[in-house]
Amino acid sequence: MSDTKIAATPDLLTVSKTYVKLPADKRQQFRRQLRERGIRPHKLPIVPFPERGPACPLSHAQERMWFLWRLDPSSAAYNITGAVRLQGVLERRAVKIALERIVARHESLRKHFTEHDGVPMQVTGPTDYGWRELDAEPDASLAALLERLTSEPFDLERGPLLRVALVRTAADDHVLHVAMHHIVSDGLSIDVFVDEFVTAYRIACGVSTDSVEHHGKNDATDVAADAPDIQYGDYATWQREWLDDESLAGQLDYWRKELGGEQPILELPLARTRTGMRSPAGGSVSRSVAPHVVNALRQLSLAGDCTLFMTLLAAYDVLLSRYSGQDDIRVGVPVSGRDRDETERLIGFFVNTLVIRAQMDGVSRFADLLAQVRTRTLDAYARQDVPFARLVQELQPQRSFGHTPLFQTMFNYLGADRGPIRLPGLTVSNITADLQTSRFDLVLSAREQGDGLEVSFTYARDVLDGSTVSRMLDHYVSLLEQVGARGEVHLGELVLKEESPRAALAAHGFEPVGERIATRALQQPQAPAVHCEGARLNYGELQTWSGRLAQALRTRGVSAETRVGLCVTRGPGLVAALVGVLRSGGAFVPLDPAYPAERLATMLDDAQVSCVLADATTLASCGELFAGREVIDIGTVEAEDETLPEIVIHPEQLAYVIYTSGSTGRPKGVAVSHVALSRHLDDFIGTYGISGADTQLQSSTVNFDVALHELLPALVQGGQVEMRGPQLWDIETTSR
Repeated sequence: MSDTKIAATPDLLTVSKTYVKLPADKRQQFRRQLRERGIRPHKLPIVPFPERGPACPLSHAQERMWFLWRLDPSSAAYNITGAVRLQGVLERRAVKIALERIVARHESLRKHFTEHDGVPMQVTGPTDYGWRELDAEPDASLAALLERLTSEPFDLERGPLLRVALVRTAADDHVLHVAMHHIVSDGLSIDVFVDEFVTAYRIACGVSTDSVEHHGKNDATDVAADAPDIQYGDYATWQREWLDDESLAGQLDYWRKELGGEQPILELPLARTRTGMRSPAGGSVSRSVAPHVVNALRQLSLAGDCTLFMTLLAAYDVLLSRYSGQDDIRVGVPVSGRDRDETERLIGFFVNTLVIRAQMDGVSRFADLLAQVRTRTLDAYARQDVPFARLVQELQPQRSFGHTPLFQTMFNYLGADRGPIRLPGLTVSNITADLQTSRFDLVLSAREQGDGLEVSFTYARDVLDGSTVSRMLDHYVSLLEQVGARGEVHLGELVLKEESPRAALAAHGFEPVGERIATRALQQPQAPAVHCEGARLNYGELQTWSGRLAQALRTRGVSAETRVGLCVTRGPGLVAALVGVLRSGGAFVPLDPAYPAERLATMLDDAQVSCVLADATTLASCGELFAGREVIDIGTVEAEDETLPEIVIHPEQLAYVIYTSGSTGRPKGVAVSHVALSRHLDDFIGTYGISGADTQLQSSTVNFDVALHELLPALVQGGQVEMRGPQLWDIETTSR
């Protein structure tokens, strides 16, 4: 996602200049008057306060970073580091001149931090930074040296917060290592630093800058200028002035409604439990996504009026839901925080974090999830002024050193990779650091590489194993491939692939109940399956009838997560209908026709039933309730094709929704997955020793989950079901 830039107009600039000249009490009144006129503070250009000295308040993001550093000053988790190899004739003097120019231009690189009466402040010092010149062999000793430079903690109180080391491995071979603390820098700041260093180095060498490629709108003349129009301290002071509770009231109200109440902790596949402070030790894995898959994802995004970012995030929501078994997924997403022209080319800590929520419950198709993610992303970006620290303060989630508040994983879309660095007389190449740090338990990053994508996980090694994270990333790539191939795919049809869908299911030790009954039918088609007061079905007949119903349902659009009403008179047809829904991949919703019409209507609406299986009797008694829904008469359905296509059912796919009695109020639906149903039946079969030689009595209403205990174990095992009809049996009838 890209942030909308706000350009300053002369009239608004005059307003800003007038504002900063007012005393504090007048400024508060001025802000109120502007809001009453409908002028939002983000439209005003930032200008320096005349009285601002070297000390100024921290921005909200810096304040949280200061708090984290005070908790663990020895941590290197928030070091931002990089190294490049410079082969050729290096002008050491030009390196120093370029660095001094950048440090002089950006006061963030000259900061240190202090507290006065418990209030943290940032103080701008002289043009000073850490500089070292070292020698190393171009082998393991160099790697060890770079690891030490990368992992060395910063002292925020003393500084400096920029360290540069020039490592010589040979007369014509050097490594330049740069480290900054995150409290004075962010990802886009690195682009600014590199662009300005390249330009300043070329100028110092007397080389034209016409061919230099920049990642912002400014050119080489900016580096030659003494300083930008504003500094990060001006931004922090402006933020503290304008982002008060009154200005943020509307946005905070949105976030309270979006994220308030219960704050679920994402159940990641942790290998270990964190018992104290998090360790900064991290690891990473990466994979490539093929260009044809990326192209398909772009087309899917375009069709849904979405960005590729939204599509990748929606797929990540699916992955997290599958691994956690949770329907409420919350992912942290960084935003640049540079929504103004005057901040675009500054070095400083501008990035903010948004929490994008996805609610999987009731979402059947990936396209529906993508539409939800689009809406929530746009809503969140429109309310990105609320600093994350302020949001945490407002929502008051349960705090723990073991996890991040409000979210436990992040998604970072990095866009296109920057081009190669070009310096006169030098061949420049990046050096990938072996040392990995992790600020969060799990971060998914995506970066464009040519026509393809590189996706990677950075993870905390104190709680996650590399093998688990690697498997998760393989599954994520597989989900992207499936979504790209079939944009209209139902969520239940997406599988976490190993080698094939069947391999993924086998890994769960799982076979759907519908398939298990179908297998029995193929083994013993003539064996009796169901008897109900003179009406009989053998397994072959049950297989044929349920197959025709499954086929009819699929023809009418029923697939994974689709709720199908089951309103059928007690008898063999009810069994065939229930098994047919299971085989179709849909989920049945039991609707006992003897129930009051009002309760049935509530169930139909609450479960969002789109199709109903009924018979002649229930159509006559309950038909009016089915208005506006697809209705299939199980007694008249004909075979549309003799072959039912293979339907892959995911273990966590919905099998049925059953409703409570409603004795304490409105009936509540309970959703049960295929794997839960299958394993529960296995437990029941094992506990009571049910085999193919047994006959089970089925007496309970289908709206009571005991009915499934009475019906399905025998059919799974190849036994017989003895079923009562619509009327309850007395003791004499039951004993026959």
